[in-house]
Amino acid sequence: MSGNHVARRSHRFGTAAVLAATTVLVGLGLVAAAVRPGWQVRYRTFDLPRPTPRFTPPPPPSFTAVPAPPRETSTAGQTVVAVLLVVLIAVGVAVVGLLVFVLVRWLRRRLAAVEVTELEDRETRPQLPVLRRGAEEAERRLLRGGDPTDAILTAWLALEEAASSSGVPRQPSETPTEFTVAVVERTGIDPTPIRELLRLYHRARFTAAGAPAGDIETARRCVAEIAAAWRAFDLDADTGATAGSAGSRTTEERS
Repeated sequence: MSGNHVARRSHRFGTAAVLAATTVLVGLGLVAAAVRPGWQVRYRTFDLPRPTPRFTPPPPPSFTAVPAPPRETSTAGQTVVAVLLVVLIAVGVAVVGLLVFVLVRWLRRRLAAVEVTELEDRETRPQLPVLRRGAEEAERRLLRGGDPTDAILTAWLALEEAASSSGVPRQPSETPTEFTVAVVERTGIDPTPIRELLRLYHRARFTAAGAPAGDIETARRCVAEIAAAWRAFDLDADTGATAGSAGSRTTEERS
């Protein structure tokens, strides 16, 4: 009995010691809490990466083409369109044919008028008094002497001026030189002097050395021959007129 009593007393003593120590610790904690300043709670911030929102556009709406209902074609409408098309083609062909006919007719008249004009120009006789005065002026310029080149060029220009004033129209394709030769030859004289004078003119105008001294004498001879031939025409005309007048007087006397 005494052993059990001792065990119980030891158990009670241990329990009381634990309670006493716990009480002391709690008291010390309360005292320390009362003496120490108040508690401060600090918050810490953390920069966390923010997710970037991704926008995915919705797919475009899909449309399904609905075929149009077939139109009903009428046979009468097709016939009208075909008839109108044929009429338009026929009218177009007729208009084109008429234009071609008018154009061809105009061209024929134009060509005929040109041919008549050229024929009249070819038949136009130059005025001999004007040409004769031009030849006399050319002779005077050659007789002045001086530089052979200048003398021949000025003499030819005198003939050109006379030809342009002779009443014969110059063709657009003719140069003044060609026209002068044609007018002189149209009078019916020997073309040798005018062609020789033309050769001297070309040498005086288009060569670097110019005309030699002997060309001026040749040019005088050519111009003199041309002037003499035209004066002969005047003499023939005067002789014919005199003969005609004498014949008419004889007829009147007999009557």
